[in-house]
Amino acid sequence: MDGAALAIRLLSIPEEKQREALFYMMQGQNRALPYGLKSLEGVSGKSCVAFIALFGFDARTAAQLAQQVMDDNPGCPLMRQLLPNIRQTVIDYGVHLQHHRLEQEARDMYGHTAWVEPDGEESLMIRLIDEMRSRRAHIRSELSPSDRPGFLLHISAWGDTFIEHALRGPIACALAPTNLPAIARDAPVTVLIHTTEQGIEAFRDHDAIAALQKICSIRYEVLPDWLVSPSSPLISNRVRWSRRVTSFALWDAYVRAQALGADFVSPGADAYYANTYLSGIRRHLRAGKKAVLTVPWRAQTQDFMAALASEGISTTGPSLNIPSDAGYRAQMASLHPSYRDLHPSADDPKRVPGDPVSVFFPRTDGFVIRCAQLYTAGVSKDAIPDDLICDLHTHDARFFSDLRGADDGEEMFHILRHPPEDLFYTVLDEGGIVAERGYVVDPATVAKSATKWCNQWMDWRNIRWAFEQEFVYRLPEGHRYDPPGHCSDESAFMAAVLSEYDGHWGSATAKAEAHGQ
Repeated sequence: MDGAALAIRLLSIPEEKQREALFYMMQGQNRALPYGLKSLEGVSGKSCVAFIALFGFDARTAAQLAQQVMDDNPGCPLMRQLLPNIRQTVIDYGVHLQHHRLEQEARDMYGHTAWVEPDGEESLMIRLIDEMRSRRAHIRSELSPSDRPGFLLHISAWGDTFIEHALRGPIACALAPTNLPAIARDAPVTVLIHTTEQGIEAFRDHDAIAALQKICSIRYEVLPDWLVSPSSPLISNRVRWSRRVTSFALWDAYVRAQALGADFVSPGADAYYANTYLSGIRRHLRAGKKAVLTVPWRAQTQDFMAALASEGISTTGPSLNIPSDAGYRAQMASLHPSYRDLHPSADDPKRVPGDPVSVFFPRTDGFVIRCAQLYTAGVSKDAIPDDLICDLHTHDARFFSDLRGADDGEEMFHILRHPPEDLFYTVLDEGGIVAERGYVVDPATVAKSATKWCNQWMDWRNIRWAFEQEFVYRLPEGHRYDPPGHCSDESAFMAAVLSEYDGHWGSATAKAEAHGQ
């Protein structure tokens, strides 16, 4: 029985029975009462039903009941703690609706609740939907395709720290002679930068921008203040909101690339890549590939830059010229230490600070990664859908499903499986992640983590396909990588992951069908 049906049934019984239903449901889940409640005294029966609806992923019913409880019993101890969770679930559900192009339903979902405030996250999401609609129309009326297939490099960065990252990383790497300068000799090149008004000045004053202006056109797009710096205390997760801003900027850049008739590349603001990365992507796209997919690596900045210097590569000045082999050796020397924790252990699953979608297994000369987080490194101008909708969740592989469409043929893509190649790529991590280590690397957790990336039905197929791919990393001479002992058998572990993942398919299919997808 789904959350809505269960909630309707529970509302037809006396309030004491509603509270009893919550108690027994928690017992059935081997959990204590939610949010540290020691008893259900003073707890509204409707708030119990709201919790059960939320637990059953029925955001609409939970939100409607929460509004009634706050009107009738604002002092309810369960509801006071439940409200932020319901609010976030409502927002995520609205994101889900918009991704399925149900924009009016999303607006209704955000706007029907009593707790919406002028600068709250729900209201900002309504403004974001309207902003995307108006921008698409404006872009298509303003821009027209070039006679020659163009090339668009997109950077999204705001705030001093990430602007500095963008200038010394992706922009400096773009200036390597065999990257943008080589492309610009036979194609019109545009560098599109999404930033703030203050950020534009920071970019314009840098030597790297002056060097870029000699070979291509640079366009700045201002991110609205209300989007970049939401001040409301109702923004419950700043990291999540920043990802939505980045997703919005990338969607905007995709639409501009389509209007210009340009192939499209968008490295992260803290990305470093080889001196043939951009030209390599360009070559694969011009050869008829629909997209170039890769797995970005996390390295530690200080160690990576020191390793580059030991290879004799200058890390000062406006450009950064990294040969692929040298960059690969530097990358292997500065891998983020959390990767060692992503090797599953047969005796004691490792605890990691983030959802473990990627998993590692040892090989005699290196290691292999099974990874659902393929990054769409480059996209052909002919592959961007007319009705492309941003999922507003995260930057990793956000448009893979839309770009892939109904094509199952792997020949449509270039996939980097055995580095080093001309597509060496790394994402740097400032200082590493040192937060709590609450996620276990076991098949059930890996499968559950992967489902969070599923916003439309094609995602399920694409992620399953990605789990079946092997990305093999061979250590350069003189490098060591000592994974934890007692690593699980790769075949058995991945079979268990896929079995768990497939087990989520039924409920996901039902939810998708409920929304007409």
